[in-house]
Amino acid sequence: NNPYPDDNPEYDYQEDLDSYYKTKWLSVGGYLNIQHNIIQTLNVGLSTQLGYTSYDSYANWNLRPFRHPKSFTHTGKGYNHTTRLAITKLINDKIEISGQGAYSNALIKNGKDLLYREDNTSVPTKLNEVKWNSWQFLIGIKYIF
Repeated sequence: NNPYPDDNPEYDYQEDLDSYYKTKWLSVGGYLNIQHNIIQTLNVGLSTQLGYTSYDSYANWNLRPFRHPKSFTHTGKGYNHTTRLAITKLINDKIEISGQGAYSNALIKNGKDLLYREDNTSVPTKLNEVKWNSWQFLIGIKYIF
């Protein structure tokens, strides 16, 4: 029973096959970190990070006529950025509490997309763009021994 009906019978759903998509992001870059003590027990920090990113991925699509277990690969290069704001409060000489928020993004353009077919042929195409972004919010407690 095909849960994804399609007018094109070439793209046939396979009941016993799980789809997946795996990615690897590898980056190298630099950062700038600025910290300021507002008062003796309260510190605010701002940091920014820029990097050059290499992106690789592969997937197994739960459709025919794609080859299994690898249906396609993506490769590309691009850039990433993270900005972080942190606040730290010293409660006493042993305990510190902190909170921080960060926004990160990466952009890959003009990569390569290689589609693998069941008949052992492959179709190279252009990978137009891959975008990634995330927000992080953290709280912490530090105990100094």
